[in-house]
Amino acid sequence: FTKNGDVVTLPRGGSDTTGSFAAHALDALLYENYTNDVIRRVSPDVVEDALQLEKITYYEALELAYMGFGILKEEAIVPCMEKLIPIHVINTLTPERRTKILAYRNPDGYDVTGIAYKSGFGSINIKKVLRTRQEDPSLSPYVVHTELGVGGIGDFPIEQIMTSVSNISFLIPGKRFTDEVVHNLKRHLVEYFKLHENDIDVRHNISLLAVVGQFMRDRVGINYRAAGALALSDISTSHLIQGGSELSILYGVHEPNTEPIRAREGIRAIYREFFGDSIFGKFLQEQKR
Repeated sequence: FTKNGDVVTLPRGGSDTTGSFAAHALDALLYENYTNDVIRRVSPDVVEDALQLEKITYYEALELAYMGFGILKEEAIVPCMEKLIPIHVINTLTPERRTKILAYRNPDGYDVTGIAYKSGFGSINIKKVLRTRQEDPSLSPYVVHTELGVGGIGDFPIEQIMTSVSNISFLIPGKRFTDEVVHNLKRHLVEYFKLHENDIDVRHNISLLAVVGQFMRDRVGINYRAAGALALSDISTSHLIQGGSELSILYGVHEPNTEPIRAREGIRAIYREFFGDSIFGKFLQEQKR
C-alpha cells in the first residue's frame, strides 16, 4: 500500500518479489518470472556468456542471491519455497530458455552449481587467547557487544563469525563501517573485555567469494580446487567459512581499495577450474590413477 492507502506492486527492482508473494497467496502451480536473462553459473558481468543453469534448488538459489546474483532476490524465493511452488526464470526474448528453481534436482555432471561474490565488508578481529578454557567460555558476550555497538542500537549487524583458540573474527557489511563508529566500538570492547588496543584488529574492503553446490559434500577436493585456482592467480584469502550444511564455501579476499578487483579475478579463476580447463581437478584424477 502507498501512504494514501492505494494498492500497488513494488517498484522496478522489486517486481520479482511482488510476483512471488502473489503466487504464494494464490497457491499457484507455477511462478514464471520473465527477465532479461536466465540464471547463469556466474554473473555475466564477470564472465561473459557464462554457462546457463537449467535447474537449481531453492537453497542454492538463496545462497547465490544472498551473494549478489541479480536475477532474483532472496525475498522473491522464500514465498514460493514455503509452498513448494516451482519458479521458472525465463528469458523474455527467447522464452524457450529458462532456469527452473525446484525443491530438488538430480546432479547435472558439474561438481559445483554456481559462483558469486559480494564486496564491501569490514572485519573486527578480537584476540582472546584460550577463551574456550575460561570459566565462562561463551561466545555470546562478544557477539552482543560487537553487534549492538556502543549505543545498543545494532551498529554492526554481523553476517559471518569465525573463531579459533586465540581469535574471534566478525565480518560486517561495510555501509555501517565508518571510522567514527569503528573507533567507538573499539574503545567499548577494550574497556568492557579488559583488552589492549592492539588486541583488536580492524580491516576494510573485504570481498566474499562463494562456491555453491547442492552436491559439494559428496565431491572430493572442492576446497582444494577452488583455493588452488585462487593461489594460481596470486590471490590470498583472509577468511575461510564453510557452512554446516556444506552447501557453500566462502573465501574472504582483502581488496586494495573499494573496487572488488581481486574478487572478480578470483571468480574468473574458480570458474575456469570448474567449468573450463581444469588444472587441479585433472591433477587429482591423475593422482588417483
